[in-house]
Amino acid sequence: MKAAIVGMPGSGRKTLMTALSGDPSAIAAGRKSTVTIRVPDQRIDTLSVFFRPRKTTWATVEAVLDDSPMENLGKRLQAARGLDVIVLVAPAFGLGPDGLEAAFQEIERGVEEMVLADQMVVEKRLEGFRKTGDKGFEAQILARLQSTLEDGDFLSKLALDELEEKLITPYNFLTRKPIVAALNIDEEELENPAWADAEARIRRRGIEPVVLCARLESEVAALAPEEQLEFLQAVGLSAPASHRLVQGIYRLMDLVSFFTVGEDEVRAWPVRANSPAPIAAGKIHSDIRRGFIRAEVVAYDHFMECGSLAAARRNGRLRTEGKEYVVRDGDIINFLFNV
Repeated sequence: MKAAIVGMPGSGRKTLMTALSGDPSAIAAGRKSTVTIRVPDQRIDTLSVFFRPRKTTWATVEAVLDDSPMENLGKRLQAARGLDVIVLVAPAFGLGPDGLEAAFQEIERGVEEMVLADQMVVEKRLEGFRKTGDKGFEAQILARLQSTLEDGDFLSKLALDELEEKLITPYNFLTRKPIVAALNIDEEELENPAWADAEARIRRRGIEPVVLCARLESEVAALAPEEQLEFLQAVGLSAPASHRLVQGIYRLMDLVSFFTVGEDEVRAWPVRANSPAPIAAGKIHSDIRRGFIRAEVVAYDHFMECGSLAAARRNGRLRTEGKEYVVRDGDIINFLFNV
C-alpha cells in the first residue's frame, strides 16, 4: 500500500516525511523519496512475546514524496495517480486564528484540483468516443462520471457494480482514492478545541483529517523510542504522527489485520474488511488461495484468555472454518491447503 504525500512547497511536506521516517537523510531533495511506516499494533508485539519467533513482520504503508520541480498542485496530484492513497498536506502554521480557515482553503483547493484533473481525463476519453461514434457501455459510464464531476463531487460517492468498477480502474481517478488531509498547525494550537470541530467538517467532505505539527513531530521522531512517549505526553499527544496517519489510512481503506504465528515468524496481514478466508489466504500466497481447504481460526482476545493455541483448541476457541468464513480483525489463522 502506497500513500502519496502531496502539497505545495512550504506546506511542510518534507518535514512531515522526516517525521514519518525519523531520518532527514531519507528525503531526496528534488527527487522522489519513499519511506516505510510500520502500522502500529500492540497485538503483534504481544504475540511476538508469546511465540518468540525468529522474525516479526508488521503491516506497513509506504509514504511517497515526489519533490521533483512542479509548478502547481495539479501536476503534483497527477504524479500520485498510480498510488493507493493521497495525503494532502494543508499548511496552517504561523497564521494564528487564521490558520483554521487557511487549512480549509487549501483542502478545497486540493479537492478542486483533483476534480478538475479527473474531468480532463473523462473529457479526453469521451471526445475520442464522440469522434468514432462509439456509444457503448464504457462511454455511458464515463458520461455518468462526467456528470458527477461537473457537480463538484468525488467519484468515490458513486455506487458502481463489479463490471463498472473493472472498466474504470485503469483510469486511476484521483477522486476514487482515499484522501487524508494532514493539517499542519503550530504547536501552540494542538490543544485548541476548534481543531476538533474542524475534523468533523472535513470528514463531511469525505476526507479523513489528521491534525499535527510537522515540525514538532520531526523532533519527536529524532528521539530514542523510550523517550518519544514521554515527550508526546508532555505536549498532550497520545501517539506520533506516523501512527495517527496510518490509522487514518486504515480507516479510509476499510482494512483489518489478521495474524499468522509460529516459531519462524509472527506476521500481520492487512486485508479488506468482510473478505472471505480464501481472499485472506491469497494475501500470503496465491497457491494457498488456489488450494484452500479450510482455516483454523482463533480470535486474538480468545487466544489471550487461553494462553496458547493448544489451550484454545481444548477450550473450543480454536475452530475450523470453510471458504465462506469472513475474516475478522485480530483473527489468528492457520490455512490448510493442497496444490
